[in-house]
Amino acid sequence: MRSVLASLLFAALVLTAALAGAGPAAADDDPAPDLGDPPGVPAGEPPGAPAGEPPAAPEPPADPVRPKAQQAEDSVILHNGSVWTGRIIKEDDSVIVVEHTSASGGVARYTFPRSEVKQVKRAAGVERRPEGGPRPIRDEWFLLRRGGRIVGTRRLELWSVKSSGKPGYRLEEKIEFFAQGPQLPATRTHRIEKVDLRFEPRLLAWQEEGDAGDGPDGTRRYSRGASGRVVDGEWRGSIFGAGDARTLKVRVPQGTRGRLGFREHLLRIPRRIRLLDTRIIDPDREGMVAVRAGFTSVTDSPGGERRGHEFHWEEGGRRLISFFDAGQRVIREEISEGIVALPVSEAQAVAARSGGRTAEDAASREVKLAEAGIAFTPPDTVWTWQPSMGSPTNTGWRTLGRLDNRVLLADARIEWHPRGTASERSPAQVEAWLLRRLRAVSPDLRILTTRAAVQGVASSWRMELGGTLKKESIRTIAVVVDRPMGRVVLLLAGPAGAWGQVRPALERLLTSIRLL
Repeated sequence: MRSVLASLLFAALVLTAALAGAGPAAADDDPAPDLGDPPGVPAGEPPGAPAGEPPAAPEPPADPVRPKAQQAEDSVILHNGSVWTGRIIKEDDSVIVVEHTSASGGVARYTFPRSEVKQVKRAAGVERRPEGGPRPIRDEWFLLRRGGRIVGTRRLELWSVKSSGKPGYRLEEKIEFFAQGPQLPATRTHRIEKVDLRFEPRLLAWQEEGDAGDGPDGTRRYSRGASGRVVDGEWRGSIFGAGDARTLKVRVPQGTRGRLGFREHLLRIPRRIRLLDTRIIDPDREGMVAVRAGFTSVTDSPGGERRGHEFHWEEGGRRLISFFDAGQRVIREEISEGIVALPVSEAQAVAARSGGRTAEDAASREVKLAEAGIAFTPPDTVWTWQPSMGSPTNTGWRTLGRLDNRVLLADARIEWHPRGTASERSPAQVEAWLLRRLRAVSPDLRILTTRAAVQGVASSWRMELGGTLKKESIRTIAVVVDRPMGRVVLLLAGPAGAWGQVRPALERLLTSIRLL
């Protein structure tokens, strides 16, 4: 029992050092200005740096010391008498999660089972960020998809900081995979790298935790990680986990970078079509890892199916393919085999994290179009409904609105065609009329699947089409629904290159249709 308690105590101490920043707080991560780059120079690349080589670190700019504002903090008091302070970011019937920000700007999260908590004290007033602290450069949110399913979220942060009195950056990656069933509970990974202006590491930290599975054969909750500073060309790490508490030393040659630092470095140096062979240091792997990475294309594809600069990362015999814009922004990034990160807003990521639930339930999110006598529910919270402005003078056919999915670059347009001469045509005549309309904007439009009934929707049919629109290959599901006062036409479209991800969502939209 004593050895187990010692291991847990060691793990807690190491985790605090890892995520809050090991070393003297007074000398680490002092407030630093956002380090801008000279006009006309790629971000992070000072003038005169050889192409493809790491930039020489400039002298740190003078930065006056500013007083730090006091922060009100929540407190969690355990039955054993210990008190933990910070900001409570989650509280439910099973756990309380506290996020603690150190004076150096480091962030750590602690999870306490409800059974161990004696009392919770909420801070009065509004918490303020210390003036002159680390400054954000980028804060990006992503949804993780496997096939057509959302399986998790990812957050990438880049901060301008000072470490040991010298300017540099802090890179963070937080990945959460949702529970996929009783035997596959949720997992969370947090990676931190504090680096110099060359993106070479000063501190590396990594932590992974998983929830307990359900049932007698379910997995147990676990937490493991590693952290350490680079001192005199050596990473001095501490490893912790269930029954594992040890130290590790790894030689770090000059020019070595961590996983996040090497990625950021490649996004900033002048781009060429090439793959660079190197070895990175990864605390997850407890040492050096051979990788081969770089850009294989720095222009849009000729057919327009995929826009952006194509980036490859090869490791352990596997290749991950991603796309970036001309800067450092992600268009589509493959982070592991079959797992793709697609950029979204913070609100969309938070909604997905809660299982797609928002303050409104599915019934209240239903879109009702009384004029057309039809209703449907967006496939998930990533789809947004944009109704068209109506006009009492418009008595002809019109677009009622559109569902947009900016993650997948897909949309669903809903049209209303009031009853008239055209509404009396047979399905074959309506099909010919619809194809003529669509070929006016996509001359190479072709039928991929012939006309068939929509299951569960009376007096309706569907067909699948393919064609080119604005130099992009597009797939479309065209749906026609006859109503007493007219006809509804739905055009559900998305890029052909991502059709495997788009189509399941569009099929869910079709199954949600009901007639009013």
